[in-house]
Amino acid sequence: MSEQDSPRNLRISGDFDRLSLGPELAKLRKQRGLTGVALAKIVGISQSKISKIEVGSVIPSPEDVDRLARALGASDDQVAVLVERAEGHQDELVDVRFTGRRMISTQQDLASLERGARSVHVFQPAVVPGLLQTTEYARAVLSDYAEVFVEALGGSGGDEKAVPPAVTARVARQEVLYDTGKALHLLMMETVLMNRVCSPADMLAQIERIRTVAGYPNVTIGIVPAAIQLSYPPLHGFHMLDDRSLMIDLANTSLISRGREVLRIYRTVFDYFAGQATVDIGPILDRYTELYADLARPS
Repeated sequence: MSEQDSPRNLRISGDFDRLSLGPELAKLRKQRGLTGVALAKIVGISQSKISKIEVGSVIPSPEDVDRLARALGASDDQVAVLVERAEGHQDELVDVRFTGRRMISTQQDLASLERGARSVHVFQPAVVPGLLQTTEYARAVLSDYAEVFVEALGGSGGDEKAVPPAVTARVARQEVLYDTGKALHLLMMETVLMNRVCSPADMLAQIERIRTVAGYPNVTIGIVPAAIQLSYPPLHGFHMLDDRSLMIDLANTSLISRGREVLRIYRTVFDYFAGQATVDIGPILDRYTELYADLARPS
């Protein structure tokens, strides 16, 4: 592979292509002699959003690009090219670095997405989904990661003071569980229950929380039994909202995409694991209740 064709250069090319889309729309607007305010009135998009699109700080949706380009008198061929590029950008995974106060804003971003969605699909292979976490469980998970960032990055990548408000924001997200107009599908591997991230007493409380929420009419909780032979491994957790946006959980970041191809892939992954899961989760929860009850007894 030549240097010109290297993945690094391909990635840089993609970034340049993304950034040039906004200026091209700005060029069309100026050729028409329109101000941003005038264009906003024509297409029904706020002037501030148009400004951010033109400078490249906001990646426009294919629908927005179509509206803007047609309003600016672009030819059908020009519109098709610009829309195709916008669709390609949506397939990109945007890196939202998980450091410092990003712990708080990540929870706030998810809350906003969940409030606006009619259906929510969550898959977690390692920890209880955030929408089911008790306060103590959430505190244990977020505190541990904050300590990792401080240790690994010498204090520059983590903010332990951000943990309490991040925990509060995560628990506050659970208000969507009570919205009967939403359908929530929460899926986890049985290994989630094996992973003892807090004290046995807190694990017992967490298991009871799962059992309680499983009884909500709009919530489906599935557990993939540990004995199931899988066709492919569960690599990481992710959230899907209305099959329109995706957030992938990694150790130090979240990746966000609204690309149709990416969403189709992850919906296929979710459906596969859902097909291996059981929604008759009582017996599984009972086993871990017994396990942690034994561990919680004074020796």
